Amino acid sequence: QFEGEGSLKMDNGITFLPNDRYLLENEKFRLYYTAEGDEAHNFIVVVEDNFKNSYELEFDFNNRNIKDDGLTAISIGNFRPLLK
Repeated sequence: QFEGEGSLKMDNGITFLPNDRYLLENEKFRLYYTAEGDEAHNFIVVVEDNFKNSYELEFDFNNRNIKDDGLTAISIGNFRPLLK
């Protein structure tokens, strides 16, 4: 996490610590981010497979309450493979 304060958890309740590695037991998983403050939040998640392929997901959240016709649009992030 390079901007903002918050916590990132796995759907099974494991809280991720910055720059640590965790084994993903399933092909599909969910991550839950909880913001701790009103500022913008930016962090990167790197996923590696068993074949040494890495994928970087960058998340940018703006913690503002903006309502337009009752809908709020939030970008969930960018997904791109890392170059070796």
